[in-house]
Amino acid sequence: RYAVLMPEARLDGGKTIANDSIIGEAVEYYNGSNDRAMQARALILRGRVNEDLGNLEDAVDCYHHAEDIAQNTDNNLLVDAKMKLGKLYHNQIVGANTIALDKYREALPLIKASGDREKELTCLSEMGSIYRGISHHGDSAAMCLNDAIALARQLGNKRTERSCLFLLAEYYCEIAHDYERGKALAQQSLAIDDRHPRAHYCLALCYLHLGQVDSARHCAENSPERTTAVELMWYYNTMSEIEK
Repeated sequence: RYAVLMPEARLDGGKTIANDSIIGEAVEYYNGSNDRAMQARALILRGRVNEDLGNLEDAVDCYHHAEDIAQNTDNNLLVDAKMKLGKLYHNQIVGANTIALDKYREALPLIKASGDREKELTCLSEMGSIYRGISHHGDSAAMCLNDAIALARQLGNKRTERSCLFLLAEYYCEIAHDYERGKALAQQSLAIDDRHPRAHYCLALCYLHLGQVDSARHCAENSPERTTAVELMWYYNTMSEIEK
């Protein structure tokens, strides 16, 4: 048990682990025991260590194995495994967003049953983000993001509220072409934190499509300083649209 708790405490404390040898011993030990909850917990921890080490395929294998073991054993561990798989498939090169979406969708009812509203918020916001990038799923994206915004406000989670407002603003600007609603949502996002360049560009494009060219140019030109290549690209693309 110490071989699980010690590395787990280090990771929870923001520290790294140089290799998975210690937790590997724990996994082997619990593989031969009847304690399925600790077996799943050890596998999830081994997955986290492998993530830190950049061994993403090994991490995925650990999480899938933990998911199988936690089924009908421990719902909290089952949720943990599914959400870690969802995050990996969404953010890394190990798989498709549709698999990530499946994992979050499987986790959501379990999270709701547990009453963990912070995890529910994470799950909804991730689902909304994934739906946002899948063709013909805009309505699902809007539904998840609206639910996430409402829950973020209940929990006082301004960071997630701002992020979801921005994603929803982009949806209405780029997909639904409801520029008034997109403008209102972008303004709400910027009212929480005006240091988000892409929210400025989204707002500028909404102004542009509403025929308010001067407001669009002012919004884009007074956006925060561009510090990355992606932010510069968005700035030049937005200014190019305005100058047309």
